[in-house]
Amino acid sequence: MALFKRFRLPLTVGAMLLIGLCLVLLPGGETKRSETLTYASELEARIASLVDTVCGKSGSRVLLTTENGGESVYAMQNLVDRKAPEIRGVAVICQGGDDPTLQKKITELIEAVTGAKSHRIRVCGMGKGDHKEY
Repeated sequence: MALFKRFRLPLTVGAMLLIGLCLVLLPGGETKRSETLTYASELEARIASLVDTVCGKSGSRVLLTTENGGESVYAMQNLVDRKAPEIRGVAVICQGGDDPTLQKKITELIEAVTGAKSHRIRVCGMGKGDHKEY
């Protein structure tokens, strides 16, 4: 018992340092957020490139939002399987985007690429110069 009292403070400090070190080394929410933003940015650029190809003009803009930061599934022997974040919504602004036929093509393309449902995808034109005169 006397031995425990003698080493109680160093043991407590050592345990606290060990816990702190574990917390620093474990992947945190900020890393997950950064990975999600990188994933979303890369996917936005790829979708914009596809939309440019479909429209036949460059300059398309894409905004993608995600539901969560993805998921890590831990398996035996410390293997980790990363699942991509769920796509919450996609907004596309492109030349000719007010044309219903083009909207349908782009929506179907985004559905195929992302798995997002059509009611979560919006396509619109770029502004005054893009509207047709009737």
